[in-house]
Amino acid sequence: MEVLILMIVAAVLNSIQVIHLGNQVRDISNSGIPIATHAAQLNESGLRRRIAFERLYREYQMTTTDSSVIAVAETNFYKFTVLVNEDVARLRSYLSKLPENREDQELYAQAREIMTEIESIFAQQTDIARRVLAKAKQGELNGHHDLLDINILA
Repeated sequence: MEVLILMIVAAVLNSIQVIHLGNQVRDISNSGIPIATHAAQLNESGLRRRIAFERLYREYQMTTTDSSVIAVAETNFYKFTVLVNEDVARLRSYLSKLPENREDQELYAQAREIMTEIESIFAQQTDIARRVLAKAKQGELNGHHDLLDINILA
């Protein structure tokens, strides 16, 4: 009889632990995974934007430019600038819904602060990148080096 009671208690405790684990998995899949996915998309969009900028900048420095390379790079630069802004907006949307856990709430608050910094720096770098590309396109080789130095310091 005692063995049966112990088995029932063990089964109840095991069920409680499984339910708790299930709730944790649900919370991670509902909040953590989308946030991680959108953060990865933000990173990819930012990287692809930087590659497009560097292609444009390099192409403008060439003595003979390839108009097809410039067209693709310009399209990608503007396309990924928009995508970065959209990715930031999606992340902000997910981070606006605070979880119930107090520790996670603090992490969300910190993540929102980081997103604010990212938005500010991104806007500044976009402005500088556009000015650098405009000067490089016009062949003003001296003017854009100062802008690049500012961009590196930012």
